[in-house]
Amino acid sequence: MTTLRKYEPDDEYGPLYDRLDKATAKADTAEKVAKAMHRVLRKFAAEIGQKPDIEVFIRAPGEPRHYNDATCWCVCWEAGPYDWAVGYSMRFRNGLVEPLLRLRSLHLSHGNL
Repeated sequence: MTTLRKYEPDDEYGPLYDRLDKATAKADTAEKVAKAMHRVLRKFAAEIGQKPDIEVFIRAPGEPRHYNDATCWCVCWEAGPYDWAVGYSMRFRNGLVEPLLRLRSLHLSHGNL
């Protein structure tokens, strides 16, 4: 079973971020990045004993949400560490991302990256 373990203070989510980097490395659209992130987060959540069907979700542009901005892709890991999206948004090098929703989700601009 995979667990989140402490690395250096600035890289405590290193194993997860490495998986996200690998999965999104060749993605050339926000849709592909979002779907790759979603797959990684679901797998990781399951490995640490969570229920990915209720803890990890994805929303496409235009899909209803509980907040006003429905113009971008949203990938959320509700049961994840409260700040996983903040660190990854600073590490992500493949386009515009913004952590929102109590810092547990990433919003990706739509279109090509």
